[in-house]
Amino acid sequence: MNNNRFITELRARGLNITPQEARTLMNIAIAEHDKEVVMPVLKREKIAHYAILTLSYADSLNELMHGIDDKKFSRENLTIKELVPLIQEWAKERGIYEQLTPFDELLKTHEEFGELIKACYDNDKPAIQDAIGDVMVTLINYCYMVEEDSEFLIRQALTMRLDKGSTPVRMAIYTEYLLNILLRNECGQGFKIIPYSPHHRLLYMINELHSIALLEESTLEECLNIAYNEIKNRTGKIINRKFIKDE
Repeated sequence: MNNNRFITELRARGLNITPQEARTLMNIAIAEHDKEVVMPVLKREKIAHYAILTLSYADSLNELMHGIDDKKFSRENLTIKELVPLIQEWAKERGIYEQLTPFDELLKTHEEFGELIKACYDNDKPAIQDAIGDVMVTLINYCYMVEEDSEFLIRQALTMRLDKGSTPVRMAIYTEYLLNILLRNECGQGFKIIPYSPHHRLLYMINELHSIALLEESTLEECLNIAYNEIKNRTGKIINRKFIKDE
């Protein structure tokens, strides 16, 4: 099978693959032809695994293309600029902005940070990506509630100097510390208000999340895409000042 034709066809199917990766796929497919399971070799493990398996049993390029399930290549990758209004519209449709307070939404952020810290401690990349995306969804909602431009904040955060001198779990714990300052100021309840700009706290929080994502060879945009794809069709209701998803 011609390597150039192979790479052209896979790129047409949405797999961003380099010539070296294509060559590796073909070599492994040949070497593992008689095996039922082939280990993935690309970062996009599911796509690579499926492509290798298909190659192993395909007699021709035409058979290969008929054997590939388009759904495995159909994930829509949106930009931050596209994702922010989609997430805000999702939240509006579910009554989050009408029925919850900024403090309520920060409590949800706090909950998601627990997941992020655990994922970082366990060095679980998929869980880290999921948690970063979930945290970002709650922060976008909080920004909307307090009239902060989340898209502008994210753009700013992505241009800031990265935190390269720490580990993901330490970054996550530090970011939760910044969150706690937002929480106590939103809470009231006798707390002494700490003079601060929500804008700057949020900016540094997003920058830390961006740094964690890059350490995991991912991006903030990729993590947010994962989260949006997970929640976009989710329904639920507000119960006791919390959005509860339908089973």
